[in-house]
Amino acid sequence: MKGAQKATFDKAKTVITAQAANIEYVIGDEPQNIKNALVNATIYKGNSIQQLKADTELLESKIAEQIEAEKVKALEVIELLKTKLESFDDFKTLELDKQQQLIAEFSMATKKVDQQSLVAMLRDEARRFEDLTYSQLVQKLMAWSQPAPSPITPVSGSKINTQPEDDLIGGKPTPTPAVEEPVKPEIQSVSAKQIRVDYAKPWLSTESDVEGYVEEYKKALLLAIKEGKHVQL
Repeated sequence: MKGAQKATFDKAKTVITAQAANIEYVIGDEPQNIKNALVNATIYKGNSIQQLKADTELLESKIAEQIEAEKVKALEVIELLKTKLESFDDFKTLELDKQQQLIAEFSMATKKVDQQSLVAMLRDEARRFEDLTYSQLVQKLMAWSQPAPSPITPVSGSKINTQPEDDLIGGKPTPTPAVEEPVKPEIQSVSAKQIRVDYAKPWLSTESDVEGYVEEYKKALLLAIKEGKHVQL
């Protein structure tokens, strides 16, 4: 083959190879039809090349649509979590620079999604952002929003400071207790998705099942709280 026929053949071969990672997410017979055509010794006869061209174009169109659909889903997840974070009262009371630091992570995630062209990676980006990055942002928000503990004044025998003003007027230095800056307690959190419920049935099919599951879930949540953890929703 040569000319337009060879160009069609080469294009189909390139698409089936370059888009191998995306093809498994596309529904249709086009991928297999193209593979069969590429090993057909009589591909040059009849309308086989025209059919190969049509299958290749349709496959490219389906892949592009699937990639765009996955991008939309991933961006919706990121935007939903961003809106959720911004709605928290703790977020609204943060200093502007800290708010911007948190929001910057969403912009970075959006940029990654826009630059991605693999369906599997798009799904992974959305999942990783929701399960990992967002959890870290909530943890940081919780830490930043905690009120600073009151300074601790040590008892006698602790290190003391002197007031230089007393020396200037000829008086004796007056010892004052050194003030130690307390450390904010570290907040431990766990995602609600990570709360494991010990339930005897593989699914819920009755009202009684729902009530039983909710009761076990409540126990698991209370256990996490008793362990000093915050449950992230």
